[in-house]
Amino acid sequence: MSAITTCPACGTKNRLPSSVKGRPRCAKCHADLAWSVDADDTTFDDAIETKLPVLVDLWAPWCGPCRMVSPAVQQLAEELAGELKVVKVNVDES
Repeated sequence: MSAITTCPACGTKNRLPSSVKGRPRCAKCHADLAWSVDADDTTFDDAIETKLPVLVDLWAPWCGPCRMVSPAVQQLAEELAGELKVVKVNVDES
């Protein structure tokens, strides 16, 4: 499972796998990328396997507070790029 993320430094789109050794960096300028991935029951163990601290965001589509905190969690991932990994789990599906 992978996602596409845009580098904040140069604007290049990068494919971001759910698990990599080390920390993800831009393929073009090598800047640290915000590492936010979705996980479910089958991918959770791989998603949290990293040396970086992991913030697990347990959310549900119907949950208002979950949707309100989501932008703050994403901003935290961007501000702490290279220092933190965010793993989002939809509790209705997992």
